[in-house]
Amino acid sequence: LEVTTRGKMELQSLLADIAAFTRSGAISQEAGYELRDSILAAANEADAPAPRARRLTAMLSRAKEVAAGVTATVGIAEAVDGIIKTLGGGT
Repeated sequence: LEVTTRGKMELQSLLADIAAFTRSGAISQEAGYELRDSILAAANEADAPAPRARRLTAMLSRAKEVAAGVTATVGIAEAVDGIIKTLGGGT
């Protein structure tokens, strides 16, 4: 799996969005931390010399599940879904 520069930039942008939502109180700190941790893990995997597609998709899928459970983060869930599709891990 080769993660594009665009995909890596989207992950970083997502981290900024999550931080902003958490700071503003739009999402709970607990949800914000869980989202952040999932996306950070995915970003670290994406930066690995040989990223593993299944592992990366699983991390992003977890972030999507958490985001989908919080009304204020519908945009994050959609963004994560877009990243999964970009990486070829979704249909």
